[in-house]
Amino acid sequence: MTLLTGGASALLLGSSVGSKFDRFLGNIELTVIQKLDVSTKQEGVRKALHAACYSTTYDGSTSRLVGSHGKGVAVRPPSDIDIQFIVPSQHWAHYDGLTGNKQSRLLQDIKQILQRTYTNTDMRADGQVVVVPFASFKVEVAPGFSLPTGISSFATRTTGAAGRRLRRKPNSPS
Repeated sequence: MTLLTGGASALLLGSSVGSKFDRFLGNIELTVIQKLDVSTKQEGVRKALHAACYSTTYDGSTSRLVGSHGKGVAVRPPSDIDIQFIVPSQHWAHYDGLTGNKQSRLLQDIKQILQRTYTNTDMRADGQVVVVPFASFKVEVAPGFSLPTGISSFATRTTGAAGRRLRRKPNSPS
């Protein structure tokens, strides 16, 4: 191996960048056990919310992973899983018509649903999400509504239930 120096940097000739990258990737990639843990917990949260809010069989279409897990770029150790949950549209008028802190009411209702399943987990509503702190990582649920206009509305601290509006991209995963 030949070492060339120039300024503050050094270049190793004969070493494989690809093998170093593979080793680096192996060091940050989620382990099989971590992937299984992530899958189990996020599916459990999504199914619990779906079962409480919908009369249909769960197929994953009422929520989606976002953030690093949704993009497929999560690294270890896992710190959180971000989920957007679509509250049935027939509840929009109820929350939008409330006075006071609409967002807080929506988050408290989502928290109560999850507490029925995760009875020993100390959850909290925090800003725009319900935080479910499992021992290995936390799950953060952002409830929102899918409106007939094709816009999804997710609560924000300042605007309540009729808050931040996002147009869902056609290729977004569920």
